Order: sequence, then structure tokens, then C-alpha cells
Amino acid sequence: MFKKSLLIFILLLISSLYANDVYTITYSKDNNCTMTKNNKKIPLFDERFKVKEPKSSYTCGAIQKEQYNDCKVLSKKNITAQFFGYGAYEFTNLIIAFRNPSPRINSLITIECTKELVK
Repeated sequence: MFKKSLLIFILLLISSLYANDVYTITYSKDNNCTMTKNNKKIPLFDERFKVKEPKSSYTCGAIQKEQYNDCKVLSKKNITAQFFGYGAYEFTNLIIAFRNPSPRINSLITIECTKELVK
């Protein structure tokens, strides 16, 4: 019984290490810039960086301290400029940013990232 429980625990641990994460960063006139990870609101700038969000109108940016092997844009809306980057290297992290030219335009980008090795 103990061996079976241990095996299930190890499998769950491994699967959680390789589970995909979905990030959505949104700008709206009412809420300014917000970010969610797997549908839970998170800070734009990962607290482990000890970096504060730059104060700039109509700009949305986020840096998360995660190391992914692959990321892809799932959807985007009303964005005129964007940047997103990631890397599996020691000092490369997920970066998402866009600049919205007008407070009348709501913008969002949704990105899915995985730690699973890409074939």
C-alpha cells in the first residue's frame, strides 16, 4: 500500500512540474494592467525580482521568474505593439509586454507555456 501511494505521489509531482501555464495580460481603461496565471490574478512583476512596475500610461508589461522550454501565443486582441520572450537558460525568464496607443482601446494577450521538453 505504501509503495503504491509513493508511486502515485511521485507521478503527481512529475506531472505538476511539466504542467502548462496560461498567462493573460490585459489593459483596460478601468483596470489598467492586470495579469492572470491559470485564471488567478498575480503581480505583473514577480516579487522574487524585487522590481517594481514602471509607471507609464497605456503600457502593459510583466516579468515572471519561470523557465519554460516552449511558449506560444494563444490569442491577442487590439494590440498595436507587443513583445514576448522566454528561455530555458539559467537567467532567462518569461517576459510579456505591449504598448497600447490609446486609453479607449482594450488589449489582451494570452500565452501558454510549458516546461516539458519540446521534441
